[in-house]
Amino acid sequence: MLQALYPAAAAVFPLRARDAKLKAARLFGLELEGLSPEDKEFELALHFTRFALDTARNALAAPGDDAAARVRSGLMQSARRHAPGLLRHGGR
Repeated sequence: MLQALYPAAAAVFPLRARDAKLKAARLFGLELEGLSPEDKEFELALHFTRFALDTARNALAAPGDDAAARVRSGLMQSARRHAPGLLRHGGR
């Protein structure tokens, strides 16, 4: 499952890089302008955590015996809800 979440994690971390923060904000559909650097990091971490948790829940609830297919399904469902930019950018 961690490999499936890598594209989203790579967009969020490291949070110190300004470009990474902007890219992650786009992936999660966030507007971070006007927030302090600490608040930006918190919002990104919060959204990524929700995304990852939802992905895990969806993967566990998905039917079938193929674990990789279940994780992909969970990731797609979670991306639609929490990270629409991940779908638009193909995880890049």
